[in-house]
Amino acid sequence: MYKKALLLVLMTAYLYTLAFSIFMPDAFRIPAVITVFPLLLFKHPSAKGFEYSKELILCIAAVFLYNVVGMNDFPGFFATSMVIGACFLYFNYFIGSSKTRLHATLAIFATLLFASMVVMVFDHYSPTAADQLRSKLLGEQVKQSPAGIATTQFTFGYQVVSFTTFLFLTVLAYRRHLFVQIIGFLVCLVCLYLGMNRSAFVCFSAISGIYILAAFRFKGLLLIIATVAFTIAVSNYAADNNLGGKDNILSKNRAKEANDFNREDLSAENLKIIGDYPFGLIFYNKKWEDVVYKNPRFPAGLSSHNAYLMFITYLGPIVGTGMLLMLYLPLASAGVRLIRRPAEHEPLLIATLGAFLALSLNALSHNGWLLNADGPSVFFFFCLLHLLREHKLVEHKQPQQQTKPTYTLTEFAV
Repeated sequence: MYKKALLLVLMTAYLYTLAFSIFMPDAFRIPAVITVFPLLLFKHPSAKGFEYSKELILCIAAVFLYNVVGMNDFPGFFATSMVIGACFLYFNYFIGSSKTRLHATLAIFATLLFASMVVMVFDHYSPTAADQLRSKLLGEQVKQSPAGIATTQFTFGYQVVSFTTFLFLTVLAYRRHLFVQIIGFLVCLVCLYLGMNRSAFVCFSAISGIYILAAFRFKGLLLIIATVAFTIAVSNYAADNNLGGKDNILSKNRAKEANDFNREDLSAENLKIIGDYPFGLIFYNKKWEDVVYKNPRFPAGLSSHNAYLMFITYLGPIVGTGMLLMLYLPLASAGVRLIRRPAEHEPLLIATLGAFLALSLNALSHNGWLLNADGPSVFFFFCLLHLLREHKLVEHKQPQQQTKPTYTLTEFAV
């Protein structure tokens, strides 16, 4: 019993640093990813060899080209590599083929994200106290409010989109009682409304809509129409009664519409830069600041807020797009098979796929993504890869059977 409790504490400590993208807190000044190493002492007996070596090598190579060759950012390269490598070790050695550990991991991660949503709601009603709490939880000063356990609203947006999509698809895929589904949807709606992140709302809506259509067919279409009508009615009521004060997604949307630097224009300008440097900035020995310093669309080195375009800008359409395809295409093809027959697959796999797709879409409007060590993106990437291989939906090399027994500290495994 005590050993199981110890494992849960160690798991929570590591997943806490991953969920909230904590790397070097001010209080300790040591990489927080070291919290994964005590868990490796409890390696699961089923863990043999490197199950994700191909993906790990591809990620590290892409990060090296982008951070080191492209931006000469060695600290960023080492930090990102450590976060991705630690998550690789966690799933490869600690989780292994243990469903109990995997389910416990997902439950802990979802609970941590929910705690961040609670802090965000608290921040709306008591900003000073909430900001102090956020600073203590993160180990550094917060920069934007209101938000959850994150320094900025942009970082918090990844938590919102992953939590809401994962929660909603979970209650739908498990075919819970209608009342539970309605409660889950309302929780998601509140998080999105107060979370003040438009891209999170769009990604949540897109992924949820695709799943509803795939799972319920014609009934799903009627459900989407009813949901859209309900959401519009609630939005109009909230706008008329000023619910949530000035800090909500509706007021932020009106403010952004008056902002000259919208995402569409920035992406269009980024595409022009790619056209001017078709092989990628790394082949011209230039950085982003060197090519935008005279462009009024990018004052003070502002990026296009599109993680994929920035990656392709540095590595070029050939190398950059090729790496993205190698990284995402196997998952995308497996995802298509899941969407075609969602009822035939494990609900947890559907929810994990939806969360990762929503996070990937969210990167079209922000800088954070898988290869930038965004915590939720890294977690759901390896979690999805793990589930797909367990269900034999992606290429999987079976490890050789050992003839000699091995003795580890996992006799009391969760």
